[in-house]
Amino acid sequence: MWVTLLDILPSLRLAALPSRPADGCADVWPVNTHFAVGGRLSVAGVPLCEVADQYGTPVHVLDENDFRTRARAYRSVFSGAEIAYAAKALLTKAVADWVIAEGLSLSVSSSGEIALALAAGVDPGRMILHGNGKSCDDLRYAVAARVGHIVVDSHTEITLLSAQLSARQRVLLRVGADDNAAGFAIGSDRSLEAARRIVADPHLELVGLHTEIDGQCSDPERYGDLVTAGVIAISQINAACGAELHQLDIGGGQEVAHRFGDPALDLRQFGEAVDSALYRSEPMVGTPRPHIIVEPGRSIAAQAGVTVYRVVAVRRTEYGTRVVVDADLSDTPSDGVAANRTVALVNRHPAGRVEAVTVMGRTPGAEALARDVRLPADLHPGDVLAVACTGAYHHSTASNARMTRRAPIIAVADGRSRQIVRRETIDDLMARDLG
Repeated sequence: MWVTLLDILPSLRLAALPSRPADGCADVWPVNTHFAVGGRLSVAGVPLCEVADQYGTPVHVLDENDFRTRARAYRSVFSGAEIAYAAKALLTKAVADWVIAEGLSLSVSSSGEIALALAAGVDPGRMILHGNGKSCDDLRYAVAARVGHIVVDSHTEITLLSAQLSARQRVLLRVGADDNAAGFAIGSDRSLEAARRIVADPHLELVGLHTEIDGQCSDPERYGDLVTAGVIAISQINAACGAELHQLDIGGGQEVAHRFGDPALDLRQFGEAVDSALYRSEPMVGTPRPHIIVEPGRSIAAQAGVTVYRVVAVRRTEYGTRVVVDADLSDTPSDGVAANRTVALVNRHPAGRVEAVTVMGRTPGAEALARDVRLPADLHPGDVLAVACTGAYHHSTASNARMTRRAPIIAVADGRSRQIVRRETIDDLMARDLG
C-alpha cells in the first residue's frame, strides 16, 4: 500500500481547501460546494475538473439549485412584493426558465433581453423595461411585445414612447437623488412636470416610481430611507397631478461578498428595513402603502456561479509569483471587482505549502483576475483553478476582444451537468463579417 505525505500529515490537506467563512460572514461559493475523492472540488455533486475535461476551459459553471434557492429567499422575505429578477446580471433561456418556475418577474434593459425572455416563454406582462437612454427600436420592440411596465427617465423618452402607442401603456417614472442621466430628482419640480405630462397623455398610465441606490449597498437602512423618500414623492405627485400612483420599484444594488469578510447585504435585515419604512411612512403621508417591487440580479446569480480555468504557466519574478491561466479579455470580470476574488485549486490535493500569488489571464497588460490569493506553491501547468462568485456579469458583459471566443455556461444539479450556452466558434465570429 502506498503511503503519501498527506497520509502522514493530514493537516496538509487544508491547503487544498478553499477557505470557509468565519461565523457571521457570508460564504462566496455555491451552497452545494463539496470536496470529492482526491481533493477535487465539486459543485452540486459534479467535480469541476471533470467539467473542465468535458467542456474545455475557460468555462462558467452555474449551480441551478443555488440560484433557485436565492430566488425563493427573496420571495419569502418580500412575500407581499413583486420580485423582478434583473436580467442584465445573467440571462439565458435556462435562467429565464428558473425565474418563471420560482414565480419571479423579469427586469429587462434591451430588445435582445426581451426577445430571449419571450423565446423562453416569459409572460411579457411580467416584464419591466428599464435602462438609461432607451432607443426608439427598444421602445418599439417593447410596445409590440406588450411589455407590462416601461420605465421612462427623460422628457424625450416620454415623447418617443407615446409616439409608438395605440393602446394604454403602464409606465414608471424614474427618480433619483438628483437630475442626471438616470432620471429626475425625487420630489423636484422637473419630476412633477414629467408626471403631469404622463398623466395628461391618453396613451400613458403612470402607476408608480422607479428608484434605486447608486452602486452596491450592504446597509439595509439606506433602503429604508429610499422607501421613505419614494412614499413621500408618490404622495406629492398624487396630490399635485391628480394621479393614483400605487407602485414603488426600489431597484437592485444589493451587495454580495467576493471574499470572506467582504460586506454583504443581509436579506432579512433588508426586508425588515423596507417593512419598517413603509409602516412609518403610511401615517406620515396619509395614503395607503405602495406595492413594492425589488429587482435583485447580482445577489441571486453571483454566488451561484464559478468560473474554471486551466493553468498554462507559473512565473516567479522579483515582484512575486504570477499564475497564468487560459483567460482572455472575453471572460475577464467586468463588474468592478476583477482583482478581489476567491480562487481555489480544484483538481487535486497540494503537496505542501501555500503562497500569495497573482492570477493573470493570457492577455498582456490586462487586469488581473485575482491578486494576493493564497494557492499551493506546487502549482504547475495543467492544474485547474476555480474563481468563486462569477455568476453575475461575466457572461453578460463578455466580449470578442482579440477575436477570442466567449466561454460556455454549464448548469449543474443533482450530480449532473448540462450545457445551457455553448462555447462560441470561429464560424460564429466570421458570420457577421461580410467582407
